[in-house]
Amino acid sequence: MVRLFQTLLTFLFLSLWAPAAMGGMPALGASDPVAKSASGKEVPSDIKNKLRSRYEKDRRGAVRKLAEIGTEEAWDLVLTAMRDVKGQVADEAQWQLAFAPAPKDILAKLHGDVGLRSKDEWMAARSAEILGQVQGPIEADPLIRTLSKKHPLKTQACLITLQNQQARGALDWGKKGDKARDKAARKVEKLISADPAIASQALLALAELDSERATKACAKAGTHKEPLLRSAALLASHRIQARGTMNLASNLVGDPDSGVRAVTQRILRKIGTKQALLLLIKRLDEEPREKLLLELVPRLQAMTGFKGARSSKTWTKFANDLPEDWQADEPEEKDYRQDEKNKGQVSTVESIPGLPTYSDRIVYLMDFSGSIWNERSNGKTRKQMLDPLLHKTLDALGDGTQFNLGPYTGAVKPWQRSLIQANPSKVKAAHKFIDQIKITGPGDFYLAVQWALEDPLVDTICVLTDGAPSGGRHWRMEQMAERLIAQGELRPIRFDVVLVDASNGLKRHWQFLADETGGTMQALELGK
Repeated sequence: MVRLFQTLLTFLFLSLWAPAAMGGMPALGASDPVAKSASGKEVPSDIKNKLRSRYEKDRRGAVRKLAEIGTEEAWDLVLTAMRDVKGQVADEAQWQLAFAPAPKDILAKLHGDVGLRSKDEWMAARSAEILGQVQGPIEADPLIRTLSKKHPLKTQACLITLQNQQARGALDWGKKGDKARDKAARKVEKLISADPAIASQALLALAELDSERATKACAKAGTHKEPLLRSAALLASHRIQARGTMNLASNLVGDPDSGVRAVTQRILRKIGTKQALLLLIKRLDEEPREKLLLELVPRLQAMTGFKGARSSKTWTKFANDLPEDWQADEPEEKDYRQDEKNKGQVSTVESIPGLPTYSDRIVYLMDFSGSIWNERSNGKTRKQMLDPLLHKTLDALGDGTQFNLGPYTGAVKPWQRSLIQANPSKVKAAHKFIDQIKITGPGDFYLAVQWALEDPLVDTICVLTDGAPSGGRHWRMEQMAERLIAQGELRPIRFDVVLVDASNGLKRHWQFLADETGGTMQALELGK
């Protein structure tokens, strides 16, 4: 599986966000971005200079000031800043364009050469994201014309915007109306034969554009060799409420891929019929993965209100007594949570037994950005103070656990290429690896996650960090959390987070990421 998720879901966060108040900005075209605005009011030269600073923090600050100024010239400069290769700047520009009251003609600008038609694929994809957050109406044609197998980044972003805006009834199909939508559906349908990352989003978009075509496509994709397509087939089928959804779920609940089984369990809970309940109960005897079993019992309890344990006989007896037309209540936004009583508590290195090891297929991501090497008042670096915690984690690994270590800065320096069995010799080697880590630099958390997901067996990521991403294409933590949560829609990943000396503002975003993926967040203080 070639980097199945590295480009997929760079832009999936839109599927979870509600549109914010948003206006627009004027067309850049060939105009000088630093020319005077229509009002004659010019942006102060010191802000323009900061936008050209070598320091990304200065450039980000300039973007925020420009959004506050709010003139035509200022918004032109914000749009230009979205091209910045540094996430701290580009994320800020995108955030301001999406959520600040910009001028009303921004949509036309985003359709043009500086938006969807830009040769910079990141710029095009970010433009598609913004269009996905507008209340509407949104012109469908520019998004459809952007779709191409040759440009996966912006194509996936456009497909996500299409499916979300069509679901909201916010797409404008122009004078041709249904004919235009039918033509678009045919083009989207052809993308289902593309790379799985594109194909899965195309199938979900087709479900919104043409339910009849999508139903037929789901039947084929439900037996596809790629797990991502099988998961997308079930999710799309459920969204259009196709008659074959239960049959497809019945086939996929015992799928060879644990990620597909996890998606199927979620869909069965949403279906909520007695038949769906019985299929889930049957998994208590048949599910080989401990992680999925640990998630299954709380799911059954939330579905029924019955406080049964893991006994399939007890659950079957309970279910058989239900009327045939029984229907579970709609799932709460938070279906189930782990370790609620420990939320917000602060621990020390000495007080915890090690990093969480919830799953037997886990990657530990360790943030080795510059702050971990800062010397404390006791003469030790954070690295030296955290080493005992890392070693305790390794000593606690069970023999059946498959694990990997991913220390990261701007890149990942992995211990192994993929998960490896935690036998005594490998654990000993991992101890040595931790002692010898010397890397430093800005921390690209988003890139580290995408590296971890290149291993198709990984279903849990535990991250040790100070909570402040400092490098990479994506920087703003609230945006990253949304992206990663959406990423788990087709391949569920649990995030366990251990924050070291993090601010309360950062804790909130990490807590959200952990909560929404069924994980835990632990705050750790090292002291001065």
